[in-house]
Amino acid sequence: MESFIVRIYRRPEPEGPGPVGTVEVAATGQRVAFHNPEELLAALENPASRRRGRARQPRAKR
Repeated sequence: MESFIVRIYRRPEPEGPGPVGTVEVAATGQRVAFHNPEELLAALENPASRRRGRARQPRAKR
């Protein structure tokens, strides 16, 4: 089972498109941006197939 970190930066407004944020695969640090509920679901179902934005390196542990 994969583990994910979901960051939501903006919640949906009454007439807005939905949540905006990123999904990060905990094991690899790969991040995928989402801009609506459908993209969030797609990122959680198969994060490797969606490569939006640039690839980021995992954060260094303190």
